[in-house]
Amino acid sequence: MKAKLATLTCAALVVFFLAHRRPHGDIPGDLRDAVADSALADLARNAGAENVEVPAPKPAPGRKTASGRTKSAGADQAAAMSHAKALFGLTDDRRDYYQASSGEKRLADSVVSLFKSFSVAADGRLLLSNYGSRYNLCPDEAFREQNCGAIASGALVGPDLILTAGHVIANVEDCSSARIVFGFALKEAGQPVDKVPPSEVYSCREIVSTYRDDSGADYALIKLDREVRNHVPLRINRSRQINTGTELFTIGHPRGLPVKIAGGASVGRVLSAFFLADLDVFSGNSGSAVFNARTGLIEGILVRAQEDYELVRGCNVSKRYDVSDGAGAHVTRIAEIAGLIPEPEGSSIVGNQPAAQPVHPQPVPEPPVHDPVPPAPKPQPAPAPKPPVHDPVPPAPKPQPAPVPKPPVHDPVPPAPKPQPAPAPKPPVHDPVPPVPVPDSIQVENLVSGLRSASVGDRITAARKLGAMGQRARAAASDLLIASATDGIALVRDAAAEALRAVGVDQGEASEALPGIVSALKSGKTTFARKTAVEALGELGPLAVAAVADLLKAKAADSNLQVRAAAGAALAKICPPGGSASACSAVNPAPPEQQPQPAPVPDSVQVENLVRGLKSDSVEERIAAARKLGAMGQRARAAASDLLIASADGDIRVIQAANLALRSVGMDQKEVSEALPMLVDLLKHPKWEVRMFTALALGKLGPMASGAVDALIAAKTRDSYVDVRVAAEAALTKIIGNGGSASADSSDHTPGAPDIWITIPGGKFMMGTDSGGFEDSKPVHKVAIKTFKMSKTAVTVEQYAECVIKGGCTEPDTGNYCNWGKPGRQLHPVNCVDWYQARAYAKFKGARLPSEAEWEYAATSGGRNQEYPWGNDEPTCDKAVMFGKGVFGCGKNSTMPVCSNTAGNTAQGLCDMAGNVRQWVQDSYQDSYKGAPTDGSAFEAADSYRVMRGGSFYDLDASYLRADFRNSLDPGRRGVNVGFRLARSQ
Repeated sequence: MKAKLATLTCAALVVFFLAHRRPHGDIPGDLRDAVADSALADLARNAGAENVEVPAPKPAPGRKTASGRTKSAGADQAAAMSHAKALFGLTDDRRDYYQASSGEKRLADSVVSLFKSFSVAADGRLLLSNYGSRYNLCPDEAFREQNCGAIASGALVGPDLILTAGHVIANVEDCSSARIVFGFALKEAGQPVDKVPPSEVYSCREIVSTYRDDSGADYALIKLDREVRNHVPLRINRSRQINTGTELFTIGHPRGLPVKIAGGASVGRVLSAFFLADLDVFSGNSGSAVFNARTGLIEGILVRAQEDYELVRGCNVSKRYDVSDGAGAHVTRIAEIAGLIPEPEGSSIVGNQPAAQPVHPQPVPEPPVHDPVPPAPKPQPAPAPKPPVHDPVPPAPKPQPAPVPKPPVHDPVPPAPKPQPAPAPKPPVHDPVPPVPVPDSIQVENLVSGLRSASVGDRITAARKLGAMGQRARAAASDLLIASATDGIALVRDAAAEALRAVGVDQGEASEALPGIVSALKSGKTTFARKTAVEALGELGPLAVAAVADLLKAKAADSNLQVRAAAGAALAKICPPGGSASACSAVNPAPPEQQPQPAPVPDSVQVENLVRGLKSDSVEERIAAARKLGAMGQRARAAASDLLIASADGDIRVIQAANLALRSVGMDQKEVSEALPMLVDLLKHPKWEVRMFTALALGKLGPMASGAVDALIAAKTRDSYVDVRVAAEAALTKIIGNGGSASADSSDHTPGAPDIWITIPGGKFMMGTDSGGFEDSKPVHKVAIKTFKMSKTAVTVEQYAECVIKGGCTEPDTGNYCNWGKPGRQLHPVNCVDWYQARAYAKFKGARLPSEAEWEYAATSGGRNQEYPWGNDEPTCDKAVMFGKGVFGCGKNSTMPVCSNTAGNTAQGLCDMAGNVRQWVQDSYQDSYKGAPTDGSAFEAADSYRVMRGGSFYDLDASYLRADFRNSLDPGRRGVNVGFRLARSQ
């Protein structure tokens, strides 16, 4: 009966959300950890996988917008780091709320789960799914029959402040689409929870601070839409001390399950911004508070660890890791955030050490670590009487003498003045002696020390006070300059930059600061840190001329396009044309005839050196070597086989650079044969990403890679990862068979262009509908289309990457549903791009975006009277990548590689004209076809939304897959369900 009730409840939720499917706008950014679920199940079944289908909950519709267990003895101990988690040691230490001690429950009551907004109904009902089914778990996995749905964890640390991970709340869209829920916990055994009181659901009002460094700190502090009245803020360790061996436990929501307490852990290695701990945690624990088991204080927040599962005989089991091999979850130290969290009033912490007793484990009742009942007030001594300086009691009235007859009214002689008593001396309540002023030099010295404090609050205060001193704080200029360029907290950088405006900076002070800023530019581990340092140098203008050489290196070789662009802009400010500084000669070189010519280095020596660079341990050196080899063109032919091997590198940036180099260097069968043994060996590499990239590299060789067929067949049938099996199958198709359409213009296939162009013969057709229920698709009107070409597929991640590397395009957004930067997504359509990015890519390719009329004409197989690209049959997962099997993307929870579902192709061979991603077209949006062009051209209007056509993997309503369905979006917005394809005029 309960199962039937749950089914009916889910169905009612879906119906409710479907009723609100039409407003325009894009899909909000996703909050889940950056870990892709196992995907591509349909293709995997063709490759021989067993039981890989992963049913999941039926999510709310998108808007019309862009404890014991058995473990495998052979668990891989060398898993790649990600935002996923797993088990450490021999036992699973996770417990439910009802199994916790009273002290743990008090802490758990102030822990929150984060949901997507569409997963929480107004009455507090939660959209959940079966944990075991969603993740294809083996029968003996713990908590397999419970329901899950949360996307991350967090903790209440102030009346309206929630602490979580920075990769969970990274931007305004993440904030606006999040719901913060208290009480998602099993209070009794066997009593599932699928609803919380509406008063326990909160929204994110604003981001106080968010920061993410994948090799350092990762945190977000957000402010709720209202104060929390019925939960007590958790206390943090403000001593900033954490020691190896400290016992820990965490409270959070692994894989979105009801709250779990996981203990039996301790601190391993302690680093500056985070520490390692052997906590049993999973994806969904991101943002979980990690507590000191003795004091109950928060020591940090969980942000990173190893992979969750491994595939064993067709189902997933939790991976186990041996603590002795150095593995462990990464926990951002609370010291990184402490300065942002106000200290609560009435703290029970003395000397920065807690007065509480241990909270985990507790065989006896525990003291009130976070007891909401306030302590009884201490007796206060009677106050000493104050001197009558300002006595509030009025003095007793003095006796008044009898009135004396008044003198004549006009008596010219004034009365003699009455004698006045001398005033009593006042007590020295306010000592008139002024304090001895602190010299400016000492004030500045103290404040400079504050700028270097570990406390964010101290650094902000110091910067503001120095700014208030103005020119008197000139001695601190270089320190403020370093803080404004290198501090990891935006609030500190802003305060330091504001202070600099008041304090000022000259050449001497800039020279003092430049080594620190240049060091940050060279050693910055994140794109953000390096870009900030570059921009600060640019703001100095000619004062930063000593940094020109380092900026030139960043412009030429930095691994991130944004940093390279920022370095170019900074150089333009530092070395304007005509600048006289000798350091600027490299930026504004003299005419060639005036430049000394170095002795040429033989090509063979250059190639030999660069091949060594291709094999470096440094990713940056491998990228630089590949780019330089590509610039040499045919002169680097001797490096072809090494570049081919590099195109199977485990880093996507190296792969992209090597692939581009191969296009200019070239190769033949001899050079391929030299590389094949190494590539075949890489198909057995322990990292699945390398195996997948290797299969993709072999596929690009086509028939020249026939010597690798046997190894690819083995990978297709036996590899434990679906993405590797899919890549191997795709490679085999290119090596031993033609998987393209017979009607394709294969002669028009050029390197870097869409794989295949399809010629669409012109004609006339009736555009729009009068019966589909879409008002903006009316009225039906006749349109004449000229013959044109359209790319067979939507533009893929791999194709778009070429434009980014060559500087013609900017990078798409990243996130859980975005394909950019994710291993295994090279053949997926690029998404999370705006209209301007789509247009820039089209220009880069010498093409254009199709008009809306051209798109609909092509989507109806050349203007036929049919509802879908394939005809009038209802959409199914064999025809379109859509919401199906209870999950986005036909059970994959993502897009699929382009042309995965060929049964849905148009008669001319176009793939994915319904599903996978919606597609930008050239037209401005109008809410009807009244006055629309009838010659197939695009409708243009200034400052208008732009049109997207086609349904997507993210759409719950199958009617969105109709060929006449229209959609609009601000051209500067990006959606997880939005990509594009290209057109060319004939």
